[in-house]
Amino acid sequence: MAARAAQPPSTRPEKDPLAARQEMVRDRMNQLEDRMFRLAEKLAESEPEQAERLRAALEKSRELLVRRSMEEISLLLESGQVGRARERQEALVADLNRLLKIMTETPDESGALEAEARRLRELKERLARLTERQAELRREAQHAEPADEVDRLRRSAERIEAAIEREQKAIERTRQAAPGDVAQGAAQASEQADIRAKVQETAADINAADRTTPSATRPVAGADATAAREALDQAAGQMRHAETALAGGRFDGARPAQEGALESLREALEAVRRAMGRAARPDANRLADQQRRIAGEARRLAEDMQGRPEGQPGSEGSTPGRENVERAGGHMEQGAGELEAGRAGEATRHQDRAIEELREAMRRLEEELQQVRREQQEEILGGLEERFREMLARQLKINEDTVALDRKGADKWERPDELLAGAAARGERDLADQAEGAGRVLREEGTTVVFPEVVEQLAADLLELSGRLAAQNVGSATQRLQADVVETLQGLVEAVAQKRRTLQDPSGVSPGAQPGQERPPLLPGSAELKLLRACQMRVNRQTNAFIEAAGTDPDLTPEQQEELRRLSDRQKQVETMARQMYERAAGP
Repeated sequence: MAARAAQPPSTRPEKDPLAARQEMVRDRMNQLEDRMFRLAEKLAESEPEQAERLRAALEKSRELLVRRSMEEISLLLESGQVGRARERQEALVADLNRLLKIMTETPDESGALEAEARRLRELKERLARLTERQAELRREAQHAEPADEVDRLRRSAERIEAAIEREQKAIERTRQAAPGDVAQGAAQASEQADIRAKVQETAADINAADRTTPSATRPVAGADATAAREALDQAAGQMRHAETALAGGRFDGARPAQEGALESLREALEAVRRAMGRAARPDANRLADQQRRIAGEARRLAEDMQGRPEGQPGSEGSTPGRENVERAGGHMEQGAGELEAGRAGEATRHQDRAIEELREAMRRLEEELQQVRREQQEEILGGLEERFREMLARQLKINEDTVALDRKGADKWERPDELLAGAAARGERDLADQAEGAGRVLREEGTTVVFPEVVEQLAADLLELSGRLAAQNVGSATQRLQADVVETLQGLVEAVAQKRRTLQDPSGVSPGAQPGQERPPLLPGSAELKLLRACQMRVNRQTNAFIEAAGTDPDLTPEQQEELRRLSDRQKQVETMARQMYERAAGP
């Protein structure tokens, strides 16, 4: 009993301070998740987008097992496994950064912008086809206007009617003339010759008009026009016989020829009138029908331009140019009516107005498409700038750690130093993943040559650094490559920021984006040229550093051979980029 009493009372060991602080972080995370859940419920109606972000962050937190990770880190700290706890903490920080990004990043509108750009391109293609069809119909109406053919035939009919009237009077004078009156006969023969000359002139006009009649009209009106011309020729021949008889004072011999000429003139007049009816109506109706079909297409296009799909930019209003298309359709309908009425001149004026409205609609639609493309570029460039700036900040921190490790010397490293080198290697690998993601974005965007190549080279350099740091290689060669990575990121940030400033310029036209250009490049040629020059300068520096390190020894180590191969590949890539830039600038 005494011995037992002498023993000190049992005490619970004190909790490790780091483990206690880790538990506090875990408890705060629990409270944060509860508050996020309640806040999401409150915002569901008033701010649905914010509520959705909170729910997405909560789901991601559960998916990443954030709270469980915090508990496991606490246990590792309590058991003294500081190294493993640090590794888990680094992974936890990365997970928390993902949650923060979900909660703070702006909604990705790239999908909506691309859908709107695609819709506008489709509308533009339809509008271009509609304009071309209207222009073709306008050209056909101009060169095959039924009213012009009718006018020519009408003038011929009027001249034939005048000839009939004169011939009737000539016959009456012949009937009243005294037999054998040579003087009277000579006067009437001269009058008859004048009538014949007018008839022959009319026949020649009909013949010329028939030859120039459009092929669409000639099969219909040509037969009647030919019949009219033949009747006029026959009338002219009969008049010539009458002239001979009249000149000799043989009035009784002249009358039958004059009456035959009169009958031929009447036949010619009927043929011309038939030609007028046949020549105009079918072709006018055909053109009017075509015009109404095109007007229907314009009406359907205007309806499709009335509103925009839900959720896309500017969905509350109609597409620019819709009013112009509507007005063009109205002019088309009026033009069709004028064609049916045989007023081709008025019809073509309405057609011209329709084409003007369609071209104005195309101009406004192109302006809208250019605006959407600028917004697309701003969306892409904004994401890239944020990514590159974050990568630059992380790379600078890794560079500092690398320099510190090198100064300490690998032979003096302790366990925390080895963990720091491992964390740096993982950091470089994570940055390489981010660079590869940016490269995929640029390849998909597809309007630049040098930009994606430089980013892909950056990813390759980051992977190389990750391997070197994993092998605890923190020497001068690694640091030089890290400095090149920093320089590359700085150049990318500068190029992207400059283009974003240009896009925000009130003038609305950025260098390298010519008006009407189908897809202006994400970066102007001058910016890509700077990136290419910087890339060549890095290759030059790396080559000089390789020569200095290798010296004059012809026997290269396997590592040196690999580095030489990498430099050769990099130089070939620069040459390829330069050639592609030249080919793009030269055009097809």
